Amino acid sequence: MLRSALLPGCEADAAQLARFMIDSPASVLCTHGEVIPAMLDLLGVRCDNADNATCEKGSVWELRRQPNGEIAGRYHMATGVT
Repeated sequence: MLRSALLPGCEADAAQLARFMIDSPASVLCTHGEVIPAMLDLLGVRCDNADNATCEKGSVWELRRQPNGEIAGRYHMATGVT
């Protein structure tokens, strides 16, 4: 399903959608690289491996709500994307 909330310039809407979907099993959102940093910031994501994280094409950010309510993130680098 296409959502305008995931378009550039709609970072707050993207964060709201992600916050709603994070507790749903097997939810996947696909957006633009320029949306991701602001969306993660708005969600207050604490990332355990973000030292070399980017938002390159094909990369994946795995988000999970922690028992304390915080959202933890894990970055997965793109591989084999051309």
